[in-house]
Amino acid sequence: MAAAIVAACSTAPGCGAHRHGKDCWMIDNIERGPVLFPPITFVFAGGIIVNWAPQAYLFPSDSPRGLWCHAFQDNGADQSTVLGISWMLYKDVIFDLNNRVLGVAEANCPEYSRADEFEKAGPPPSQSNSGSLGVWVTFVCMVLLVATALAVVLTCRCRSKRRVMNSYEDMTDSE
Repeated sequence: MAAAIVAACSTAPGCGAHRHGKDCWMIDNIERGPVLFPPITFVFAGGIIVNWAPQAYLFPSDSPRGLWCHAFQDNGADQSTVLGISWMLYKDVIFDLNNRVLGVAEANCPEYSRADEFEKAGPPPSQSNSGSLGVWVTFVCMVLLVATALAVVLTCRCRSKRRVMNSYEDMTDSE
């Protein structure tokens, strides 16, 4: 796979990157990422085709900025292929173990973010600095909790009064 990527990126129009070591690429347009890299196409039994996007088979390195490295390794002398989590990115993957079938569909999945990047970005738009939305949500939850507690208490009291009234009626009926 690595040799095929090198071959594709070495011929015109290229991949918009240059090799950096054995398994990494320095992307020319850092903001766009590896969009000019070719997808890796897998053809399964029955002619089923599944593409592996470059944003999945390459991952951004922490340093330097713009460095993307292979998310796969050579299996050495073993000719089998292990498809890991990077192959599953941007896909819905369904394992039907009973029928020994694998289902794969392209998906527009949300991406993860590291905690330090999350903190740098600031609070999400739903949490303004005043925190008014959070205060209202908390207030509504508390009101609902108190209302539920009151309903339970009143229901229990009403049932006890009915029992007392029924006992009183039973006593007066027997006289």
